[in-house]
Amino acid sequence: MEARPWLPSYGALSPYLSELSVADVTSKVAVLRALWAHLERSRPHPGPALLLVDDAHDLDSATAEMVAELVQAGWAKLVATCIPRPGIPQPMLRLWHDGTAERFDIAPLTLEQGHSLCEALLGGTVLNSTAREFWQESGGNTLLLKTLVLEAQRSGTLIQRHGVWLSTGSNVRSLELTAVVKVQLMRISAEGREALNLIALAEPVDRSIVSDIAGEPAVKELLEQRLVVQSVDSQPTLRLVSPVYGGAPADCPGGPKPPAAPAAC
Repeated sequence: MEARPWLPSYGALSPYLSELSVADVTSKVAVLRALWAHLERSRPHPGPALLLVDDAHDLDSATAEMVAELVQAGWAKLVATCIPRPGIPQPMLRLWHDGTAERFDIAPLTLEQGHSLCEALLGGTVLNSTAREFWQESGGNTLLLKTLVLEAQRSGTLIQRHGVWLSTGSNVRSLELTAVVKVQLMRISAEGREALNLIALAEPVDRSIVSDIAGEPAVKELLEQRLVVQSVDSQPTLRLVSPVYGGAPADCPGGPKPPAAPAAC
């Protein structure tokens, strides 16, 4: 039986390559031409197109290589975001090594930045204590903070009185917030989820205890993913960055597991 030619997978770019034949898809030049033609048709002004790539860590290698080619050729400029693990794909990482791209490590929002984001989302003044509440619950995570604020507004626990937004009660955990948490927890390893379970159930807990049970790599993974924070004591302890990770549903990877049913005698 004749072997079929290997076909690269351009997952995120496939909508722009639908007119290419199977033979053309195996040609990098043909793919570049197709992408360039699409950029030429869609951009309103002459000059390099601007590509916005969210979750760049999920790109397949062929797509990442093609995006890097577009940037190196001067046909496009790129803004890409990724999480620390697994990080930016190698073809795009080379842009940074070559000096073509700049890298920015985004730290969690400060209280002041969190307050500003709350006011930008709501379009008005937000009570200091209310902004602090959302900032603390989100752990400075921009996506969590945005989700918490908008959910509170929809549920009616965040209201505007005399031109000032304020919280009137506990925030309700909705399906949207649960989905955001699930996506974050699905990105960590089984060992990382085990460590997160332990911290959620016993925080603050000694780092040495978590390392002994789940392994030091799992602890480092949670710290890199900014799911937990470590104290600066001589005997460091770990706690969740945000309480929402401790409230993850039992069917969510990484969520606290319900107690096992008692065994029959």
